[in-house]
Amino acid sequence: MTDESSQGHDSDRSCAAATGIATAAVAVAAVAVAAVAAADLYLDRRSHVLICLLCKVGISATTGGVVDHYRQRHQLKGERLRAVQAVAVAAVTNMRDGGGLVNPENAELPADGGTAVE
Repeated sequence: MTDESSQGHDSDRSCAAATGIATAAVAVAAVAVAAVAAADLYLDRRSHVLICLLCKVGISATTGGVVDHYRQRHQLKGERLRAVQAVAVAAVTNMRDGGGLVNPENAELPADGGTAVE
């Protein structure tokens, strides 16, 4: 193998390593954004209501309602808004077999007289 050929392979390895590092960094960033989104939106499984954890209100039981709330009230955009939307879609999907999501104004109060959402 010539020095020139060897240098080409070293360059290819360096590019591959840099690409791998960049891919890993993007993956870590995506996980971080998803974690933030999960911290922004909560599904109360007892009442089947989505709750905004930033302002502590129930949100419309549609993905569009969630996106509108976070875009208008909290000025979220970009990756963070897309991550919140993904959490909302997951909640809708997870609750589909359990009776679906409920709009906050239609949620039943607990029989024990407690608050609807603790």
